[in-house]
Amino acid sequence: MTMEHLTKLKIICMGILDLKPNSKEHIAATASLGQKELWSSANLYHQLHLLESLIPRMVCNNLSIFLLLTYSAC
Repeated sequence: MTMEHLTKLKIICMGILDLKPNSKEHIAATASLGQKELWSSANLYHQLHLLESLIPRMVCNNLSIFLLLTYSAC
């Protein structure tokens, strides 16, 4: 995006975001959090990849719509 695009969208830069001082430690601590659980980030990624490969594109072009309809009744 250029500043011209941002101006058209009425987005104004108000400052710069800075990371907290101990953010690297927090990232390292949360990267392995829950990896041995059933719905860890890695297992969720593999499950979504499997579901995407099983659903024909003609039936559902967007996996998120399928998941929303499937799991919203739970």
